[in-house]
Amino acid sequence: MNFKRLAKFTASMTAISLVSLSTAAATSAAHERAFNQACALTSNKYFISLDRDDHKRYASLFTEDGMLQTPAGVFNGPKEIAAYIEKRSGDIIMRHNQTSILVDQIDGNTAKGVVYALINFLMPAEQGVGQAIPDGYKGELSRGFVIGIYNDEYVLEGGVCKFKKRIYSHGIMNRTQDL
Repeated sequence: MNFKRLAKFTASMTAISLVSLSTAAATSAAHERAFNQACALTSNKYFISLDRDDHKRYASLFTEDGMLQTPAGVFNGPKEIAAYIEKRSGDIIMRHNQTSILVDQIDGNTAKGVVYALINFLMPAEQGVGQAIPDGYKGELSRGFVIGIYNDEYVLEGGVCKFKKRIYSHGIMNRTQDL
């Protein structure tokens, strides 16, 4: 047995294995970055669609079995989610400012995330939240804001990131609130 040849062969096989591993890691890292960017884009589309009362686009961001949970209730599937958003259209004028997003990939096609948003709103001063702004309203508008906290589950479907689950709460966060 020629030990020099064996050592050379073993070294070359180790080098090939390391190259394969680093290529796989680079491919995996590139996929994870692309997936994270796709999830951030989905979150951006969510806020813009919500602010513009674009019910169809908003609902299309959820999987067929997707779930949205808000203080107003739990809504399942794009049709129910769209109906909820359409019903609340015009209640208040809002602008969502996404401030932070963290996405942790679970595997190649699923991830969890948390999103923080500053939500500015206008509503009639004499009415409570959830009361529609009447057409032609000329009265005073109350201004306010809340911190929105969104705990998400994402799924990659056909190269597009969608919400499997989005749980919205508002208020002040505590240090232990996370994914």
